[in-house]
Amino acid sequence: DDCCGGGPKAPKAKKVAAVTVEDTDEANYPFSLDVKVKGMTCEKCVGRVQNALNAQSGTWARVDLGSGMAHILAKSPIDRDAVERAVEDAGYYVSHRD
Repeated sequence: DDCCGGGPKAPKAKKVAAVTVEDTDEANYPFSLDVKVKGMTCEKCVGRVQNALNAQSGTWARVDLGSGMAHILAKSPIDRDAVERAVEDAGYYVSHRD
């Protein structure tokens, strides 16, 4: 199930089910966070990261492969550690440098 670029190589990478965000009205998400995600090589990677983030309650994430950025909207304050764990569980990592 690896992607074109070799997929997540982390041994702990978990399969993430597809998540459909029902509420796509940005006005309902007062909190936001942008993080740089490293290790993505294709749209399958984007989907894995996006699904991992969207699996968190009250969260709507959009991930851009070109910039490597995840834009996360949330209905309650965002726990950055939880975001990083979700990305890592999907087999990628959050960069703390630009």
